[in-house]
Amino acid sequence: MAECMLTSRGETRARLMAGELGKKGIPAALRRLPAELTREGCAYGVALSSEELPRAMHLLRVAGFPPRKAFIRGEDGWREVGA
Repeated sequence: MAECMLTSRGETRARLMAGELGKKGIPAALRRLPAELTREGCAYGVALSSEELPRAMHLLRVAGFPPRKAFIRGEDGWREVGA
């Protein structure tokens, strides 16, 4: 199971995203983004299992909290996937 990271516009929005996913039964955690995923300094996102990514993306869009970008961590580091 690979780790997935959804980026947001800020800490508050990332908290809302994580809360919304939690309400829908998707385990998600607020995290500071790894340095290689941001050039904006201190940024936040939501960490979750890649298995939950399609469902999470759909639920967040419906709830009005679409992530800015989505990344999956593989053997060779982070790679962006469709957001």
